[in-house]
Amino acid sequence: MDLHLLENIVAIDDEKSITKAAEKRFITQSALNQQLQKLEEGLGTPLFTRARSNWQPTKAGEIYLDAARKILLIKKDAYAQIADCAEESSRQLTVGLIPERGVDMFTAIYPAFHRAFPLIRIEPVECSVMTMQRMITDGTLDLGLATLNEDQRDDNCYHFMTEEEILLAVPEGHPLAEPSEEKDDAGLPPVTMYDAAKNEAIRRALPGAEAIYRALRTLVGRHALQGFTLRCFDLLTAVHNTGCLALARLNAEGIVAGCEGDVPTLLSMVVARALTGAS
Repeated sequence: MDLHLLENIVAIDDEKSITKAAEKRFITQSALNQQLQKLEEGLGTPLFTRARSNWQPTKAGEIYLDAARKILLIKKDAYAQIADCAEESSRQLTVGLIPERGVDMFTAIYPAFHRAFPLIRIEPVECSVMTMQRMITDGTLDLGLATLNEDQRDDNCYHFMTEEEILLAVPEGHPLAEPSEEKDDAGLPPVTMYDAAKNEAIRRALPGAEAIYRALRTLVGRHALQGFTLRCFDLLTAVHNTGCLALARLNAEGIVAGCEGDVPTLLSMVVARALTGAS
């Protein structure tokens, strides 16, 4: 079996374009197109639905791609195990990092890791949580450092690292701002999610805000969006809720999400994200 052919076909699916796939694989478009046509002729069925910029696998293509990725993962794992057997061998790990916080997480643990495993080279890749999950699934990433909720987990293997505290800012007259004798290490009154859930206004608003987030996240995944802007005030009249929570969570996941349908600001956010890694 030609593993280079498998990698080439997977590249077409990853890039959704035969032109971009050929550039990624450092071959000519005509050569890659000939490989694909010869493979499809041998299988007796097309593997992709052709389009100018958004190639999609057919049912047969999905089966072929699933098998191809599994074979390539077996190859990668075998080579890694062989490298472990060799004395003084060097290894490379490709690690996914979420925007903004991922670098902090990585730099906090890398010095100790490098002292323990000096021959292992780390290649960091910054990406959103959803992209990271997909890249781990198809073997592009070896592992990833991410912050996410239980309901965001997929079929990959997850290892819990730590919990973190979230600060809630409310006006002085808010029910959750009532004086409390109990203080945390920072001198602040602790508020549990249960306390917040008991507040009538929050209890009414949270399910709708969560539904907006889930709907937007589904659309982002379905259309492979890198960014979008939402006409927030339309939500107030349509569903009596806002997209603030959803936009904040999506930006934290590395997806540039703007509000008020403001396209110029969205473009500025995209540029800023490309320059600074923060959105």
